[in-house]
Amino acid sequence: MTERIQEFIDSEGWDKRVIREKQADVGEILLAGSRHMGGVNFERLSTVDLERMFELYDEMFFGGMLGEMVREQSKVGVKFRMSNRLTRSAGKTRRMVKGEGRRKEDVRYEIVIGAGMLLDNFGEGRREAKACGLVCENRLEGLQRVFEHELGHLFEMLVWERSSCKQARFKGLVGKWFGHLEATHELMTRREAVLRAYEVEIGDWVWFEFEGRRVEGRVNRITRRATVLAPSRDGRLYSDGRRYEKYYVGVGDLMRVAL
Repeated sequence: MTERIQEFIDSEGWDKRVIREKQADVGEILLAGSRHMGGVNFERLSTVDLERMFELYDEMFFGGMLGEMVREQSKVGVKFRMSNRLTRSAGKTRRMVKGEGRRKEDVRYEIVIGAGMLLDNFGEGRREAKACGLVCENRLEGLQRVFEHELGHLFEMLVWERSSCKQARFKGLVGKWFGHLEATHELMTRREAVLRAYEVEIGDWVWFEFEGRRVEGRVNRITRRATVLAPSRDGRLYSDGRRYEKYYVGVGDLMRVAL
């Protein structure tokens, strides 16, 4: 570990007012240069926006050090992408090493943002959204808090190869750098959004149309779609001793059955 990195780790961090100013500057510059976002409650987000946001945070919060560390360790750098498959968290950072070596070409970093979870928030009727212990007034603020959290993971992986937001070290770093009060987000999950929109819950008895016939069953799981188990003599045997056919159904296509 270089002396510069150690000094950065040992520093007291930023004053809260300075942190807020830097965060606001990142958001304003990002919006001004984006061809997709259009506003703080954007409907579209591209990987170009995520790449630009990384550059802005690296410049304003890390003095370019984060990018330097990435380039020293990896030829391919950090890959950014968005996913609708993240249903329990709004972001994820991974360090991937090919084979057993530790050469530059063997290491790759990836930051994934749960775009679906962001878009599920800040609409009419949504509850107050928080991320990292801080109230977020719009999607841009939610995106920034999640992205900052993932930058904390990236920094730890670059220095120590592993990262855990449950540990005191991580909480201390994101606290003094970004003003985070907690190391987890409280954004509405996809499941919460589904329940609010369609009033369907796990365990409900529902019906839907399949190939022109009515099928009834119980909701077993909700992610992007609902998993419904319908009783069937020819179905798979489950642990309750009964046989079911499994269906994956759009939640909007389900109707609750009054029992």
